Amino acid sequence: MKKIVLILSVLVSFSSLIKAQEKSIKDAKKFNEALELLANKKYQAADNLLTELSDADKENLDYIFYKGICELNTGKEDEAIEHFDKIIKDYDETKEPKKITKGAYFYKAEALHNLYRFDEEIDILKQLNNFDLKDKEKEQLKKAITSAENAKEIFFDFKPIIVTRLDILNSGYDDHTPIPTSDGKKLYFTSKRPGGVSGDALSEEGKYYEDIWFWDGEHEPVNVGPPVNTFWHDATGGLSLDGKTLFIYRTKEKEAGDLYAAVLNSDNKWGDPVKLGKNINKKRAVERHAALSPDGKKLYFSSDAAGGKGGRDIWVSELQSDSTWGKPVNLNINTEYDEEAPYMLSDGITFYFSSKGYKGMGGYDIFKCMLQNDGTFSEPQNVGFPVNTVEDDVFFFPVSSEDVAYFTRRKTDNAEIYKTIFPDNTLIVESNVKAKESDDDDLYPLPADITVFDVNSEEEPDAYTLNVEKAKYKTVIIPDKNYKFLYDKEGYVFDTEDIPVRDMTGKKVLEKEPVLVKIEQGKTEKFKNMSFNDKSVKLTDYTKKELDIIAGKLAENDSLVVDLSAGKNPDLDNERKQKAVDYLKNKGIDANRIYTDLSPRDIPANKMEYTIYDTESVKKAIENKNNNQTTIAEKFYIVKIENLLFKFDKSVFNIENDEELDKLCKYLKDNPQAAVELIGFTDAVGSSVYNDKLSERRALAVKKYMLAKGVAGKQIKTAGFGEDNPVAYNKKDGKYYEPSKKYNRRVEFRVISQGNPKLKIIQFKTLPDEYKHPDYKPDYKR
Repeated sequence: MKKIVLILSVLVSFSSLIKAQEKSIKDAKKFNEALELLANKKYQAADNLLTELSDADKENLDYIFYKGICELNTGKEDEAIEHFDKIIKDYDETKEPKKITKGAYFYKAEALHNLYRFDEEIDILKQLNNFDLKDKEKEQLKKAITSAENAKEIFFDFKPIIVTRLDILNSGYDDHTPIPTSDGKKLYFTSKRPGGVSGDALSEEGKYYEDIWFWDGEHEPVNVGPPVNTFWHDATGGLSLDGKTLFIYRTKEKEAGDLYAAVLNSDNKWGDPVKLGKNINKKRAVERHAALSPDGKKLYFSSDAAGGKGGRDIWVSELQSDSTWGKPVNLNINTEYDEEAPYMLSDGITFYFSSKGYKGMGGYDIFKCMLQNDGTFSEPQNVGFPVNTVEDDVFFFPVSSEDVAYFTRRKTDNAEIYKTIFPDNTLIVESNVKAKESDDDDLYPLPADITVFDVNSEEEPDAYTLNVEKAKYKTVIIPDKNYKFLYDKEGYVFDTEDIPVRDMTGKKVLEKEPVLVKIEQGKTEKFKNMSFNDKSVKLTDYTKKELDIIAGKLAENDSLVVDLSAGKNPDLDNERKQKAVDYLKNKGIDANRIYTDLSPRDIPANKMEYTIYDTESVKKAIENKNNNQTTIAEKFYIVKIENLLFKFDKSVFNIENDEELDKLCKYLKDNPQAAVELIGFTDAVGSSVYNDKLSERRALAVKKYMLAKGVAGKQIKTAGFGEDNPVAYNKKDGKYYEPSKKYNRRVEFRVISQGNPKLKIIQFKTLPDEYKHPDYKPDYKR
């Protein structure tokens, strides 16, 4: 991370600052304490005190300024900018600069830099030319503008590289310096997590002591343990290409720290670490990282020893005949700033390191150069964005093939481990994210969080998202998986995009325009379709992932509910809908937050629509549905005769809802001009002649029931079609199959003439997919 070290008279001594302001003794003491915490980089504690002070004195610009610095150093750049803007506004209005005014401009520029808003950063820095600057301030300003211009250039020279945060290695504590074996199958790294050799003991900075940990590429990392780790700080410093020599950086409290080497024994255990000689470890100097040349005859290491070019440098020492390391030589790639983490590939030529001194994006960047025939190194090249960012990117260690590497990214005061992949084939998904109000069609850009899912796996896919402009993103993926993209923002209903492998074939770029809907009580409504395979009720992987996202959104926002609406095929869509409802319930969503069939839209075949409402807007949807049903009822008299079935070889019927059959009888009595036809059917067991007669008896049995209810005989026509037109399969694997063929022992109803209102009969409850006969015809006639 680029840090502006102000050469301004901003951070004056605590006592003089206090005297310069008329404060109560209590507030002065608290303010002094906050500044001391800030000076010791305890930003959150300082921010807490400054918040107390500013709550009581909201116009105090000193409180506002230092609070902004705290926020800048705790990853709250947007809040920091708001505070620095108040100081800049005060200057714009009064034209009277305060001691903190120039600092507000510089620090705002740093916040903009951290947000990749380089044009704005350059603009705010150039405004400092309007001030009376000292020579050192002018020099600092010039460097800051150059840094912003360099970062902008690197940022927009986007490399199709995938960078992934390694959750399995990151603990939330400091995790850094991941060094893989040359084949990439194993990895050593450093962590300040609990579970180390020093137990619960804390260092002077209030954190656990560093230990070296080991990861086998599959299971949870384990502590390497003694003798590699001790009570004090032990960190990964390097690993030989054969994986048999581990370099260790060790230090106690307030000691400079030195390099040690441990050798892997024949029993695959590390021997006691041995301190490297005096030509490597210097008094009052810190040596942290080391890398052996492939032949083991040269040792490259970092040190801030005297005699270098400035800051930390990289040195090289040659192995002597007595197995000691010779006098080190300062490399030509060093600058007046810091260089760290040397690493040489197995070719003995390719060399990686981190530096603050070359054209970069801010703080440490990672560079690559080549060893030349004369023993010097070529001009270092920035490996580019997204490996290098505005944060500190350091400790870069590739595997021998160079297609995968591991490195450390430090944000504020916490370090994390990342993996980068240099794939041969990539696809860039360009997302232009928009948003809208629920009751307005006007779209506006909205910065959002993008999450990429592999729908066929619980594993996080390799992907990297870059915000190239406000609400415009590029995401790099490898086109070998089925992806789902989630676009989300607090206060909005998400959107998703499905990107299957088939859509990526032969393409380098896909463009997407997701739309998020603002959550406004009483107005929220966002609908989208999910897909099913043809004639299948099984939830697809894409649909399951969508339902997972819905469940997650409802879990984080109690004001939201969901409606699931299927198509007009009662046999298929109702079962699909029920499976989706059950899935959400299993994800912990209460049944009273799941509605069905509220959609007023025509839903395509093999689709299910879901709509996210809030608790008020769903009431309007229910009211609209009821009004719509009233309108339908004025046109149709709907009767649901569901599965009027018969036992084998019987003409006595069973019906799951006799109230509906009685409802039909009432309609016919009220409408003497209306008439229906009852058609009996059988399964395929027995002769066709017998089944024809059995089917007729079944139709007559239902007619007898209806006559008893007062329906006139002339309104009921009967027929028997035997085993014709099966609605379900009669056999399975060549044998009669009762679970399926029972649906063929039925009576169907058809309207011959209408009354007023018109009669509409819905006949079948959903049949299982595997039972349905593909040749069934609802209007079959002999």
